[in-house]
Amino acid sequence: MFHVFDQVIPLSKLPEWIAFDQSHEYYPIEGNWTRVYQQGTNTIETAHGELKQTFYALPALVDIDDIDDFLDTDPYGKIRELEFYGGGEVGTPSGGYEWDDGTTRTFNGVDMDRFLTSFRYNRPQLEPGIIDYHDLVEDSPGNYVTYHTDDLVVRFSDEKWEELTFGDPTVLENDIVHIDIQTGYLLDYLDVRDAALVIGYFETREIQYESQTINIEEKDHEPVDVFDGPAFRYASPTTGLSTIPSGELHWLCPIYPTTSDASAQRQLEENKEAKFVTLDGNEFSVKDVEGGVPGSARYTDWAFFDMDVLEKYIKSEDGTVEWSTAQMGNVEWQDLMIQRIFRNEEYEVVILLEDLKKIPASEVPHWKAHNRTPQGGVPDHAITTYIEGKFVDEDADSSYSSRVMDAIDALAEQFQSVHGSPMLGGLREDDPVDQVIMPARNEKDQLLDAMEALNEVFFERIGGNHIDNIQDYLPEERAEEVDGSKSALYEMSVYLFNESRAGDLLDPLNAVYDLRIDRAHRGNSKWQRAMDSVDMSRPVRDYRGTYIQIMTQVAESLEEIEEELD
Repeated sequence: MFHVFDQVIPLSKLPEWIAFDQSHEYYPIEGNWTRVYQQGTNTIETAHGELKQTFYALPALVDIDDIDDFLDTDPYGKIRELEFYGGGEVGTPSGGYEWDDGTTRTFNGVDMDRFLTSFRYNRPQLEPGIIDYHDLVEDSPGNYVTYHTDDLVVRFSDEKWEELTFGDPTVLENDIVHIDIQTGYLLDYLDVRDAALVIGYFETREIQYESQTINIEEKDHEPVDVFDGPAFRYASPTTGLSTIPSGELHWLCPIYPTTSDASAQRQLEENKEAKFVTLDGNEFSVKDVEGGVPGSARYTDWAFFDMDVLEKYIKSEDGTVEWSTAQMGNVEWQDLMIQRIFRNEEYEVVILLEDLKKIPASEVPHWKAHNRTPQGGVPDHAITTYIEGKFVDEDADSSYSSRVMDAIDALAEQFQSVHGSPMLGGLREDDPVDQVIMPARNEKDQLLDAMEALNEVFFERIGGNHIDNIQDYLPEERAEEVDGSKSALYEMSVYLFNESRAGDLLDPLNAVYDLRIDRAHRGNSKWQRAMDSVDMSRPVRDYRGTYIQIMTQVAESLEEIEEELD
């Protein structure tokens, strides 16, 4: 939004602040909201003086066909011409007060229409067109919601306005009143009107009572870079005959029906400038890497992230996380990203610095939020892949989930070969194989999610005819003991080994089954029994380590059963 400063500005930055050196960052759209009106003053008391801002941001509608002519002007000193009044003075008419009847007015020889009316003794009000077009109703003074869904579409600083109107405005450090509109609703309205909304923006900045000399470079009517439209600034170490340093910004800011596309592109470009901390203590952005990282850093430096960064891609239908080994995997997101990742002993996700550029601009803030100073090292498989330039033997060190799924498949194939009938149903398209994955977060719920998924892709595939097939394979005395999928697997293990060994082999599988029950029915004793089954000491703090232990023991049990079937 248009910048209202509420933090103390360092003394060294004040000359830049006065001169609007950051004007290119000014933007009326923030998130889902567009600021269409802003008026008032803001002051900050600091050790080196009182900083004061005064704002006028005034909107008007202009036909798209006329917008180029409208903007083809120097806005210096003309911003107040965009203000539509009601019930107040228009200039200095000899007859006193005059009601603005809403007829089209001109600016720079171009017609413009009312979008908002300013009142002397009442709050500013939007023109009825946008209210009617979206079937909005007033929920509180100046705040409008949709009639059918109650979504807030127009938000007005009504509490601030009431303070100014009915309270004592002299005690306010910030008396700015503003109106924001949900961007999508605003752009839809502009589209149907075939119009642009031009916001005339004027801001002054002053440093009063400064206790130290501040060197302000004179800038007289100088053009500046802004988001869009013409803009000029002024800066001076004096104001009139006083010694108050001051600056001004005059800007005509157009918002088009397609502005969201431009704003999205601007945001994407800004995302690519976010800096990531690396293993070597450097800071690089995606933009830096795209431009070429100097020296050997592109091949020897690494960025580290907490493993939580993967949660989004595991849970979303648009994403996939797949570990091909215990240390190496890939993240896919929509059709925008395929990123090679590694995992170290501290459960940190590690990527090569050069691979930062594979992160799409829209995803950079997500990865930036999880970037961290490394606690662990660079995984061996990362060194093998990128430093030594060799392939990692994925079969020799498969991921925990891959090893279990391979063991399930091998057991099913071996049973089919020995008995001639299947012991497992086929995998369905919606079976959650991709959820049998190490928890992204070190949380019990995520461990339970993975165990529930494993139960579904294993035990729930042993049912009906498949249990009958296992019973047919067993001698009669063992077959009679079968009363479900878990007991079918147990009786087969007893037949292949003995009761003692079968109990040991089924312990980790029982843990999976118990954790599935614990997931569905919180607060029972199944959690404790499951942890005892896999020899986990309690209380459990490392849920990822628990996942590794369970998955390793499950794979070993299934592999031993499959080998004995041979």
